Amino acid sequence: MELERRTLTEYLQDTVRRSPGKTAVIFHGKAFTWSEIDRSSSCFAVRLLNSGIKHGDHLGIWCANSYNWIVAFLAAVKLDCLPVAVNTSFKGSEVRGIIRYAELKALLYGDGHKDVKFLPIVSALQEEFPDLLAVPVGGSVGDLTEEKFTGTEKQTELPAPEAGPDDVLAMLLTSGTTGQPKGVMLSHYNLTNTARATIEAMGWTAEDRMFIGVSLFHCFGLTSSLISSIILGCTMCPVTSFRTRPTLECIEENRCTILNGVPAMFLAMLRNPHFRDYDLSSLRCGIIAGSGISPSEYMDVCRGFPTLRLVPSYGQTETSPAVSFSPLTDPDEKNARNAGKILPNMETRIVSLDDRRVLPCGEEGELEVRGYNVMQGYYHMPELTKETIDEDGWLKTGDIACFDEDGYLYIKGRCKDLIIRGGENISPQEIENVMLEQCPWLSDVCVVSIPAEVIQERIAACVILKEGESLQENEIRLRLKKELADYKVPDAYIPFDRFPVTASGKVKRQELAQKLYAGPDGRILKKEEQADE
Repeated sequence: MELERRTLTEYLQDTVRRSPGKTAVIFHGKAFTWSEIDRSSSCFAVRLLNSGIKHGDHLGIWCANSYNWIVAFLAAVKLDCLPVAVNTSFKGSEVRGIIRYAELKALLYGDGHKDVKFLPIVSALQEEFPDLLAVPVGGSVGDLTEEKFTGTEKQTELPAPEAGPDDVLAMLLTSGTTGQPKGVMLSHYNLTNTARATIEAMGWTAEDRMFIGVSLFHCFGLTSSLISSIILGCTMCPVTSFRTRPTLECIEENRCTILNGVPAMFLAMLRNPHFRDYDLSSLRCGIIAGSGISPSEYMDVCRGFPTLRLVPSYGQTETSPAVSFSPLTDPDEKNARNAGKILPNMETRIVSLDDRRVLPCGEEGELEVRGYNVMQGYYHMPELTKETIDEDGWLKTGDIACFDEDGYLYIKGRCKDLIIRGGENISPQEIENVMLEQCPWLSDVCVVSIPAEVIQERIAACVILKEGESLQENEIRLRLKKELADYKVPDAYIPFDRFPVTASGKVKRQELAQKLYAGPDGRILKKEEQADE
């Protein structure tokens, strides 16, 4: 694939010229053509322009996946504004922080998310930020369709776009475990070429129908779903948020051919008692990414979706997001154990954690990436950007990884989550994967550490049991000892009803670790048990 220096607006116009009457979006049973999407987004752009929005303004999009989200995003892009994708799970205080940090001129807001209504939150925010323009985009199908715009909005021509390939196309917010999310700045060049590489790796065509259940405010949804569809000119079938049965109904009703998702989505569908009631035979291929999955669970998903070629991929927001894909021709058994091969036109290397030496094949260290997909930086965070991307353009991913002799990537865990015990580096993710694979009575596992004398850290496995199951601590130890070196086997297994999580569903390891302590006899206990001693 040759890299192209074009903007998303140029790709959109190509698709509109090529296929004006082709269905672009099917949402809540209503179909919209590429020409209709183009005209609606231009009309909404005129409405924003008439409300005082100008080139370069930052526009927050706080709305569930929908036809309206797509129209709002494209309108912002056509005005050469900067769309800031806001997590729909955020509450008032979190949105308040984003307004300040991202310097939002306007907030384009939907009806709500789950049981949270956005209007009362937005009204309160406007009292605090009187200069903030709040623009409702609604949630129903007809809110931003052509018939909702005035004659003036339909007839007014937009200024010619000025943005170039190197200009920032979107700001995406990473879900940090502590403090304020970081604003990742991604250019037209970053995102469109990553989408093109994704299309090529996956073998997608304009005739595909893409189910969109991953959130568009995440890079996975934005690049692999929306931008890829715009470049291809295929049909998008979004749902407002992932729920198992509506997802299955959408796939069946619209004969979707592409299904991308995080592992939890696939597993939830597979375990739904009504799963077999749906005809999913139209599914052809899809990406599984966003978090780790055990080999046994991956194989379960492959068996459950027999027509779906399920391709593991590795990436992160800072890399737009894709770095690697498993080859389409590889067998499932091989895909279950690696993260695929590096995409063309980018460089990767593994470096040691102490002196940043480049390590040979097979040795574990931090994965670094350099190429067209690497972000422009973190918004208003120059020092953190400098720490993350060195002067030669190498981005530190923060992930522990290695390559085999054939160039396959293996992700072992996160640098920041690394446990050092007796001089040995231990990946919590590795232990978690083995526990979930070997202990079917466990629903979830999060491995943390607490400080210890001499050996530096002691390991605790926090576990959530499946309904009706008991801990079986000795059995867990026996099974882990068969799979892991002794120094990796946890010292304690602590049952929890639930784990503390971030807005995007990631477990807050530090907060979980703070719930534990070492008792006088050396046992690791929950702090709530301290009062009982």
